[in-house]
Amino acid sequence: MRAAARGRTERRSPSGALLEGCYTRGSDTRWLQFASINFDASVLEIFNPLTHSSHLVIVPGEVRANPEAMHDFLRAELITHAFLPPAVLRLLPRRPIEGMNTIMCGGKASDDTVRFWSYVLRLSNIYGSTEATVLATENTFGA
Repeated sequence: MRAAARGRTERRSPSGALLEGCYTRGSDTRWLQFASINFDASVLEIFNPLTHSSHLVIVPGEVRANPEAMHDFLRAELITHAFLPPAVLRLLPRRPIEGMNTIMCGGKASDDTVRFWSYVLRLSNIYGSTEATVLATENTFGA
């Protein structure tokens, strides 16, 4: 781990062991499963919580395309961790989500989106080349 810009931490892990010690995992955490199982991010979403006794909560189809319904779902299901595409994150209502402490985002999110979410929770921008790994680098903003 190395210090980056103020309020931001950057981690690099070529070994793929990035999540160890970085994210709270266990029976008291609830991870969202949003990505299609055809997308590499689903591996992170599905196997990370299931191999650490966490809860895996699958987003219903009718909630996926409705930002207000998604916000309500995250709150009602007490989701603590989510991996969301930048387009979804940008459309979520800008209100804190009780219990949510981490959002991971893969790709470029707008400055306004990063600014809001990084003030209310831990926001991580992650990247991994699909051919080699799901998660190779992480930039963390906020909490």
